[in-house]
Amino acid sequence: FPADELSLTTRLNRLVKSHPEVTFGSYPSWSNQYYKTKITLEAVSEDLIEAAKTEMKDLMDPISFDPNPMELSYDKIQKFLKHCSDDNLVRVVEKSLEIVEECFGKYEPDAVSVCFNGGKDCIVMLHLVHAAHQKHFPGKKLKSFYISEKKTFSEVDSFMDKTISRYNLDNKVY
Repeated sequence: FPADELSLTTRLNRLVKSHPEVTFGSYPSWSNQYYKTKITLEAVSEDLIEAAKTEMKDLMDPISFDPNPMELSYDKIQKFLKHCSDDNLVRVVEKSLEIVEECFGKYEPDAVSVCFNGGKDCIVMLHLVHAAHQKHFPGKKLKSFYISEKKTFSEVDSFMDKTISRYNLDNKVY
């Protein structure tokens, strides 16, 4: 949820009262940039969980969080575009994917490499290229490179290492 745990308490208590067969867990997140509160639901049947989730969606407006955006990326991007109300964003992403697809149509995957420095623009580009690469060349590693500065922030280095690992990149540092 994009809201902090305290501001959700009244609505969460209402859900708990409405669904006594469901066990709710509420966990604040101090370091996650995607959500502030994680809510878990447990029950003996899927039907009980689905009923509680349906009411929760109506009552609390949760956000969807994908802990593994690099898996089945292309399909997830297409689903996002299908439900996106921002026509300009849809056009830009579709055009970007078209260019990436054209690249992989002209060149072998080993001849394509992504420059990745951890910046937000590079992350978006990496994700789009990774999605197309994964779609056309499943199981193959995407090549990437990073031109390192003499002095870097440890947080950037850590982020880079985690991202390279999560995307299973064949990365070179220069």
